[in-house]
Amino acid sequence: MDIYEINFFNDFKCIMDNCPETCCHGWMIPITVEDNNRFKNETGLLKLRLKLAIRNKELKCFNAGSGTCPFLVSKRNLQGYITSGARNKQGLCSLQLSKGHDFLPEACRMFPRFYRNYGTFEEHYIDLSCTAAAELFLKHHKDLRLIKYSGNPLSSLCTTNDDSDYLTLLVRIRTSITDRLCRVTSMQTLNTVVLNIYSHSAMIQNFFLTGKKASEFLNKETPLFPDTKNNTCISEVKNPFFPAGIGFYSDIMSTSFYHPMLKKTNPSLFKLCNLYINKYNDIMNSEKKWKELVSSFIDKYNYFPGIMSALMAYYLYLYYLKNYEDYSFTKNASLGIIHINMILMFTILHELEQTSIKKSDKISVITHKDIARIISVYIRRACYNDRILDEMYKCFEQ
Repeated sequence: MDIYEINFFNDFKCIMDNCPETCCHGWMIPITVEDNNRFKNETGLLKLRLKLAIRNKELKCFNAGSGTCPFLVSKRNLQGYITSGARNKQGLCSLQLSKGHDFLPEACRMFPRFYRNYGTFEEHYIDLSCTAAAELFLKHHKDLRLIKYSGNPLSSLCTTNDDSDYLTLLVRIRTSITDRLCRVTSMQTLNTVVLNIYSHSAMIQNFFLTGKKASEFLNKETPLFPDTKNNTCISEVKNPFFPAGIGFYSDIMSTSFYHPMLKKTNPSLFKLCNLYINKYNDIMNSEKKWKELVSSFIDKYNYFPGIMSALMAYYLYLYYLKNYEDYSFTKNASLGIIHINMILMFTILHELEQTSIKKSDKISVITHKDIARIISVYIRRACYNDRILDEMYKCFEQ
C-alpha cells in the first residue's frame, strides 16, 4: 500500500517528564478490548489498581474525569513509588516504568501519532495537541510535505465511501490548497487565500448537492484552486476572514469552548481565556483597539502570518479528507479558519501579558515554545469535542 507520511513524522520524540503539558492530564484515555484483556491477566496489587482505574463500565477508560491519570508518578504518589531514584520518576508513567511501553493502553502507545487508512493508501501525521509535536511543526512549518513510500497499513479502514474518483478529486484539491497556503508570507495574502478556501468549499459543496459526480469536476479545465480572488459566496458570510473582528471572538467565547472546569482539565488554556474575559476585556470590546493590537503584533512578529498559514495547511492535511465521508466542505473549511483566528487571539493576548510583565513593548517576549504551547492547549479543547465544534461553526455562519 502507498503510505503518505508528514515529513517530520519520524523526528518526534516524547520529552517525558520535561513536558509542560503532559498527555497524562486532561484527557479520558480509552481502553480497547485488547487492552482490557491484557490487564485482566495481571495479578495482585497491579490488577486491583487497573480495575479501580477503569471506573466507567460502559465506556472503558482511564481518567474518566479528565483530571490526572492515576498512573502518573506525581508528587502526591511519589512517596509510595518505592524504587531507587524515585524522585527522578516524577512526571512519568508508572505502568511504563514497571511493565514497559507495550503494556500501555493503545491510545497512550500511539499518541501523538495517528494513521488514516483510505483503502488504497494510508496517511501518517503527528497530533499538535502534544506540545513537543507542536514545537516540531513550528520547526518545519516552512517545509510541510508528505513523503510517499510503500508499506503495510498500520490502521483499519476509516471510511465507508468507495468512490475512487471522488477521493482522487479531494486529494488533488487539498494539494492545490496546501501548496498555495505554504507560499503565504503576509497577513493580507493569508486573508485572501482564506477567503478563497471558503469560497471554493461552498462552490464544490453546491456542485455535489446538485447530484453531479466527481468525474465531471475532474474533467473541468479550470484550476481546482485558483490564485486569484474568487468572490463567489463570500458576501453570504460575515466572518470568513483573517483576522476576525471582536464580534467573532465574543461569540466563540460564549460557547461551550469556555467552561470553569478548564481550571482543572486544561489550566493553561483557562489562564488564556481569563486574559480575554477579565484582564483585557476592554481591548476585546473595542474593534479599533483590537485592530491596532493586531497591527502592532504583526509588525513586531512579521513571521507569524507564515506560521498561521502553515497551521491552516496542516489542518487541511489532517481534516480535508473528512469530506470523503461527510461532504461538509464549508464546515470543515470554516473550522480551520476559526482555529487559526483563535490561536492568533490567544497568542496576541499572551504577548500583551508578557510585555506588561517585562514593561517593554520593543523586545520580543514570545518564542516558538510559547506559540507551540498555545497551539497544543487550544487544540486539546477545540478539536476533539463535536459539541464545541458544532457551536463554533454556528457562530461562524451567523
